[in-house]
Amino acid sequence: MIVRCFGCNAPIERTGKPRGKRPLCGECQRKALSFYNSHINPLNTPEYWTEERRLKSHNRQFGSGEGKFYRKKLGRHLHRQIAEEMLGRPFEKGEIVHHINGNRDDNRPENLQVMTQPEHASLHFRQYWARRRRGGVMKNMYRKSKGVAYLMDMG
Repeated sequence: MIVRCFGCNAPIERTGKPRGKRPLCGECQRKALSFYNSHINPLNTPEYWTEERRLKSHNRQFGSGEGKFYRKKLGRHLHRQIAEEMLGRPFEKGEIVHHINGNRDDNRPENLQVMTQPEHASLHFRQYWARRRRGGVMKNMYRKSKGVAYLMDMG
């Protein structure tokens, strides 16, 4: 059955029974949902997010996950801010901060090294093969066998 979009009057093909009185195409549905979330939804108003609710939401999410994250300050990764201060300039496109000792929480300036993305990938590639030659533990490496990718633990 062909119906017309209530928002833009474009033809829409529908199967089965009509679901509502005002059918919308995909683009009009996205616009309507975006408008609802930004203007009408009571959960997105400053009055809803009291200090008590913010704290409760933070405590519910804090400590969840595996702890594999970088610390942030004012919404930016702390290690990137420290490295920019060391350089005395903002990062150029494609620059990466490498933690020399591998510890994400160690943001001392002497532990941070600025390099390009290809240099960083090459460094980790060389480290991986050096550990593999020594017979070290390498977890979460993907290997294909008979068309099936699976996780393997080499240690």
